Amino acid sequence: MKRYVALLRGINISGKNKIPMIELKQCFERLDYTEVKTYLSSGNVIFSSDETDRIKITSQIEEMIKNQFHLDIPVFIISKEKLEDILHHAPDWWGNENKEIYDNLVFIIPPATCKDVYNEIGEPKEGLEKIKEYKETVFCSLLTNSTGFLNSCIMKRQKDDFVLSNTFEALSAFFFFIYIPLYGIIYLLDRM
Repeated sequence: MKRYVALLRGINISGKNKIPMIELKQCFERLDYTEVKTYLSSGNVIFSSDETDRIKITSQIEEMIKNQFHLDIPVFIISKEKLEDILHHAPDWWGNENKEIYDNLVFIIPPATCKDVYNEIGEPKEGLEKIKEYKETVFCSLLTNSTGFLNSCIMKRQKDDFVLSNTFEALSAFFFFIYIPLYGIIYLLDRM
């Protein structure tokens, strides 16, 4: 039996794409997943399965969400082992105790690639932001009051008549990715 986390993109944000976690948990159990746990209302679901094909698991969950909740929600599946591998390759500057730094782990949902994200966002501003790509993830750290490359993307989008408030929410509207703050990653890993 393998342990996984399903990251559901864009649910329960500002009253949109509402999915009650109790119902979501029950739906996972009806798919014969076991040891199912949800994380707040975030759309992160930890579960166990004998299935090893991530694409099959992803398709099952996306179809279940569409049928049960009438929503088209991209899903990213990662095993406990892969998540541990990713965190093992975290750069030294990511995940320290500095409260002025906001650390995130960005999961790129295929077919999007890290290159797609970089092409849209541009280069990080030296001294304000740091990024490092590893497999289908990007480690990202920025000063909490930064106006660097992520915010530059937002400003560009605002000029195109988009009204965007949260940097990562805004970026996720244009890319298929999911970001999780460091504390969320630690919480998920502790419960896997």
